[in-house]
Amino acid sequence: SSSSSSSSSSSQSSSWRQRVDSFCVWCERQLLAPVTVFDAARAAALDDTFDWLLLLFAPRGHMEEEGRDSEQVFAWEKHRLERFIADAQDRDGLYRELLPVMVPWSGDDVAALCESLGNDCREPTAPLQRFNPVNEGAPMACMAGKRSLRSNLWAVVLFNTRTRWKFPAPRNEGWCPGDELALADFTNAALSGQVAPFFKSLLEPSAAVRASAPPGVSELVGKTFSRAAVEPVVAGHAEVLLLLYAPWCGHSLNFVPLWHLLAANVARTVAARAAAQVKAGVVDGTGAGASKWQGSNASSLNQPQVVEFLLAQMDGSQNEHQDLPYVTQFPTLLLGVRSPPTSANSIAANCTEACLQKSLSNVDGIAWAGTDVQKPVATAIRFLSYKGASSLTALQAWLAKHSSFAPLLQDLDSEQ
Repeated sequence: SSSSSSSSSSSQSSSWRQRVDSFCVWCERQLLAPVTVFDAARAAALDDTFDWLLLLFAPRGHMEEEGRDSEQVFAWEKHRLERFIADAQDRDGLYRELLPVMVPWSGDDVAALCESLGNDCREPTAPLQRFNPVNEGAPMACMAGKRSLRSNLWAVVLFNTRTRWKFPAPRNEGWCPGDELALADFTNAALSGQVAPFFKSLLEPSAAVRASAPPGVSELVGKTFSRAAVEPVVAGHAEVLLLLYAPWCGHSLNFVPLWHLLAANVARTVAARAAAQVKAGVVDGTGAGASKWQGSNASSLNQPQVVEFLLAQMDGSQNEHQDLPYVTQFPTLLLGVRSPPTSANSIAANCTEACLQKSLSNVDGIAWAGTDVQKPVATAIRFLSYKGASSLTALQAWLAKHSSFAPLLQDLDSEQ
C-alpha cells in the first residue's frame, strides 16, 4: 500500500513538473520574435520551443567590423529572413514549427556550438545551390552590402529539437543574404529527407582509452558502432550492453568500478556456462564446442539464435549514432536488443511530430542531395535504458528481465 502510494505521488509530481515545463516553454515561445538573434546566456530557453531551429551562423568578424549590437549589424539580413519565414508559413504549415535563429560570431561558445552541429567551424566557401534554379546556369547574386561574396556567406544548420538530428548544408555551402530561394530549397530538402544528417564521431579511440576498458569490453566510436554493435544485433545473433560515458563526468568515473565488476561477472558467467554445455555435449550450429549459447526466449520469438552477449562502451560526449536514443545524462547504460523492423530508424520511429514524419517519409526512396553520405535506413534494433540502482544485484536483475541472453547472470551464484 505504501509503495503504491509512493508510486502515485511520484507520478503526480512528474506530471506536475511536465505541465510546469510545458507552460514555461509556451511562455518562452510567445516572447520570441519570428526571427530571433542567438543569445548564449539564454540558449537553453530556445530548446523545445519549436520542433525545428534553422541556425544561421554569421560570418566571422562582422561584430568587430561594425562595433554595434547584433540587432543593428544584421537588421537587413533579419528583415530578409522575416519575409522568408512569413512566406514559407503561408505556403506550408510545417514552417510554423520552424524558428530561424541568427547566430552572431562571439568566440569559443559559438565555435563549440558550430562544431557540435557538424560545421567544424569552417567558413562556407560557396553559396547554397538552388535545387530548381529558375535560370539554369545563371550565377547567384549576393546582395548583402559591398563585402566580397565569401565574407557574406552564413553557415546553415537545420536542427530538430525532438530527435536532436542535425542537418548541415552540404558541400560547405552557406546562405547568401538576398537569395532566400536557395535557403528555401535547402530547408525544403532537409524537411523532405534529402539532406544527410550529421552524427559526430571520433576517428578512433586512443590507446589509453582502449587500455582503460575492462577486459572483454570493446571501446567504440560513432563510425564503428554499426559494424561492432548494430549489425550483430540486427542479424539476431547478439545482444549488446552499452555504457555511454563522458571522461570529464564525475558520475561516469564513480560508475567505473561497478562497470568493471559487471564485465568480470559476465565473462566469468559465460565461461562457466560454456564449460557446462561442453560437459553436457551441447554444440553450436557449426558443430564446434559451445562457447556461445542460445538465449532462453529466442526460439519462442521465432528469431535467429542469440549466441553472443556483447559488452561495449563509448564516449557519448564525442560520438553519436542514428540508432542511439538521445542521452541527457552520463553515465547511461543501454541494452540493445533485436526488434521488428520499422519504416524508419529507431529514433525517428518514436517521434510523432508531423514535420519529422514528413522529413522521413521518403527516406528509403531518394538519395542525399549533392553528397555521398549514406542515408539512414530502417534497422531492427531498440535500446532499453537502465534506470535502477547502482548495484550489481540490481543490474543483473534488470538484465535477467529484459535480455534473452542474460538470465543466467542472476542464476550463476545459486548454481555454484
